[in-house]
Amino acid sequence: MPDLPSPPVAPKSPGVRLTPLRIALLYAMLGGFWILFSDRMLALLVSDPLALTRLQTYKGWFYVAATAALLFVLIRRFAEERRHANEALQEAVRKSEEEQARIKAIIAAMGDGISIQDADFRILFQNQKHRDLIGDHVGELCYAAYQHGDRVCSGCPVALSYQDGGVHTVERSATTANGRHFVEVTASSVRDADNRIVAGIEMVRNITDRKRIEAAL
Repeated sequence: MPDLPSPPVAPKSPGVRLTPLRIALLYAMLGGFWILFSDRMLALLVSDPLALTRLQTYKGWFYVAATAALLFVLIRRFAEERRHANEALQEAVRKSEEEQARIKAIIAAMGDGISIQDADFRILFQNQKHRDLIGDHVGELCYAAYQHGDRVCSGCPVALSYQDGGVHTVERSATTANGRHFVEVTASSVRDADNRIVAGIEMVRNITDRKRIEAAL
């Protein structure tokens, strides 16, 4: 059946989020400032060429060690942020799947037939009761599957619901391999997060016995 709950979104971590680009830019900025200012500082403080060369070597090794430690901290933090985000996303997906399973179980256990059509009237889902009543027609156009027509049925409750967003109920009859059936169809629309109608849901109740009793009176 179509996914009714909103797609899960991993929660945002507080503060500045690290990315590979930000880590690289930070490394480049620190390297540039270090090269620019440390050389000038040494030139002002040391006049002996041999001592200056030795100190520049020490300075280079210090830069390698310091930036390696900084990169380790930044990359580890980035990896932890990714791990936490993935864990949060997996938990949201798990909860969404559990909710979907509960919804499907409830719909499957209902005594009435339930079907869902998309905005083009193509059947997306039928519960077992609906398949028992009408047959399995997932993927087909509803008017072709249920009424053997080539266009949307006149007075179609799903079409009416698409037009005004309301709930509409009609009575229909259909001939299947099990004989002629009379059903009461109640339809309503399904909207997405932007309040756009994206699907229609039908509840189909078998009223064949009631119709037979009425005809016999």
